[in-house]
Amino acid sequence: MIDLLVGILLLVSSTLPFDVLVDKDHPLPADYNPGINSEAGYRLNLMIEAAEADGYEVVVVSGFRSYDYQAAIHEKECSWNTRCKDFSMEAGRSEHQLGTTFDLATEPTRSPDYGPNHQLWRWLKEHAHEFGFVESYPFKRCDEPPYSNLGLAACGVELAWEPWHWRFVGLELAQEIHEAEYLDPDSSVIPQDFYRIYPAETRENEPATLYRPK
Repeated sequence: MIDLLVGILLLVSSTLPFDVLVDKDHPLPADYNPGINSEAGYRLNLMIEAAEADGYEVVVVSGFRSYDYQAAIHEKECSWNTRCKDFSMEAGRSEHQLGTTFDLATEPTRSPDYGPNHQLWRWLKEHAHEFGFVESYPFKRCDEPPYSNLGLAACGVELAWEPWHWRFVGLELAQEIHEAEYLDPDSSVIPQDFYRIYPAETRENEPATLYRPK
């Protein structure tokens, strides 16, 4: 039913709102194929220009991915790595399908062992919200094993820490999420706390309404 309602919403608007929740429990339709969102692309270019003005090289390693392309990536990853679901979403569950999400690094491999990457990612943590972007899967620590999401999904984050993965959510919401200190490793706040299900899951015989998770 939810897939059908999302499909109806897409008949009204060619793209979903910037704050739509996309995760393992709330997938996108297979035929949702918006390409790169023009607003997100514009803000991305502004952010890259600002980073380069501060001396950082920026490579857009990955942007929009169709449902089928994400399926191929996930299948390839899982063909050799039994822990692939810690760092790769199944088709329909990837924010890249929204056309508002980009993997950013200073070189194509996104290697965490490459110093300039960390310098760029540190800059993004300080400035990305000014351009409407948030880090979707921030580093978190927790009291239960494995005690962090470094290298695997844990501590309330659906994927392992991905410092290269940045999603455009709009200037106002990005500022709100940033002010909630979601980048604090010891905070349980994550960007997904601020996203909405479009439209909401509803009880039988009740109209669909928008719902912001608490």
